[in-house]
Amino acid sequence: MMSGTMYDVRKYLRAYNAFIYTGDKLTDLDLIEFELNELKDNGFIEQDLYLKFILIVRKERRLLKSEN
Repeated sequence: MMSGTMYDVRKYLRAYNAFIYTGDKLTDLDLIEFELNELKDNGFIEQDLYLKFILIVRKERRLLKSEN
């Protein structure tokens, strides 16, 4: 089982050739969430893993916004 970090989310997305780096962390998080939604909508990710990853992305977004 994955530990639940952004590294795990990015590693999972790399398995589907989704390499996301725009230079803007918040934009990256938006694109990561979009990609996770696409994987879910097309049946490539199980619901429990999807929810875990979405929570990780949203937590990271909150942390970045609180830094600014």
